[in-house]
Amino acid sequence: MWLKKLHERVYNDPCQGNVPSFEDFIRYILVDTQSSVGISQMDLHWQPYSSICQVCQLKYNFIGRYETFNKDLYNLFRYFNLSNWISQKKYSSSHLIKWNYQKFYFNLPNNFICQLIRSYEEDFRFFKYEINEFSNRIDFMII
Repeated sequence: MWLKKLHERVYNDPCQGNVPSFEDFIRYILVDTQSSVGISQMDLHWQPYSSICQVCQLKYNFIGRYETFNKDLYNLFRYFNLSNWISQKKYSSSHLIKWNYQKFYFNLPNNFICQLIRSYEEDFRFFKYEINEFSNRIDFMII
């Protein structure tokens, strides 16, 4: 279990269903970004895309986003003339976008926010995300 890496909590019974907090998860990610081997040894799921996809070396003509997944998928099907794959239902943005992500980041320590910004800075730029989409702290920005 990834929490063992942190050595900060002791779980006596692994069957108790202990769910790590968002802060625990971020701490887990940041442990890898601060290690001697760095981001290249992170779990692939959490690595910045800029470190694994060489986003700046390729000319993309389409970038899909999780927040608009259904709409993006619909547009791709239309672009490739796959209309028989398109469902009759109306595609819309994922309802997960309605979540207020700021509530997860609000209570994170400032140093976590700073480390996340440094680690994912290129991804923020490339995928056109703004830090204020995730944190309502106006004192943080990507330069």
